[in-house]
Amino acid sequence: MLGAPAPHVVRTLVVLVAVASVVASATVASADSLPDEALYPLKLASEQVRLALAQTAVDRAAVELSLAEHRLAEAQRLAEAGRGPAAIVASSAYGAHLATAAAELASIERIEPRAVALVAQLGARLADQQARAAATAARLASDPRTAGAAAVLATVGAPRAKAGATSASERVAEVASAVNDAIAEVAEEQAREAAAASDPGTRGTRTEKKAPAKTASPGATEPPTRDAPAAAKPAPTRSPTRTEPPRARATPTRTPEPSATPKHTLTPEAKAAREAAEAAKHAAEKARQQLEKAREGAKRTATPRPTPRR
Repeated sequence: MLGAPAPHVVRTLVVLVAVASVVASATVASADSLPDEALYPLKLASEQVRLALAQTAVDRAAVELSLAEHRLAEAQRLAEAGRGPAAIVASSAYGAHLATAAAELASIERIEPRAVALVAQLGARLADQQARAAATAARLASDPRTAGAAAVLATVGAPRAKAGATSASERVAEVASAVNDAIAEVAEEQAREAAAASDPGTRGTRTEKKAPAKTASPGATEPPTRDAPAAAKPAPTRSPTRTEPPRARATPTRTPEPSATPKHTLTPEAKAAREAAEAAKHAAEKARQQLEKAREGAKRTATPRPTPRR
């Protein structure tokens, strides 16, 4: 068909339709992909396109809510597979997207009619998401292989909003920030446990190296030799014996020994846990920023603007 004589416009349209169909089919296939899979970058790219096409705050909030649900579904599937660090990253991204959606709606919650309906939907979705996360955590907690990921999902269903929130969107942002703070704490604790498990007994070996260095320096014969120069008799006899042993001992170099000892390297599991903890900290900071944005937006809409009189 492309080789047949036809106008260039027709050939271009055919090529564009073929490329669009391939991209659309790949996007649909990547919807259920997980991290470390081939189609997952395409899934993230399609999500960024959706965010770029959202022009209004209501549209951006709807997209962020959809992305939050995708991350939570990924976290549950990763937790069931026993992939704790990946579940931490997905759960942290869930809280960040949820806080961003609430921050987008906070400034227009009392102004835009569509925002009011979306805020109500956001609260209902949040309650359902927390219930599903708590149920999944209770089901996976008994298995040692999935206990770490179950602890992460339990933090998603546990936090509640504080009583000081002035709007529904602000309450959602507070819940999302509390979720990410709890996930960051659990991730940091698991990273420390993984690092300790990968390096057993290193503290004991370090103290054993320091112990002989302290006992060898103060010898039993040295204190009397230092006091001996005050007397006249032992000073000339022991002075040549002092100079010769230090010269013989100074020849072997002892300084490169600590640098020559190999440093401990983390295992892949401990390294993955540390990277997940760093990602959780970054997501928690982003959620706190979105919470402050939601509070500022709620304050602006709560104070009525005076209408100018003519």
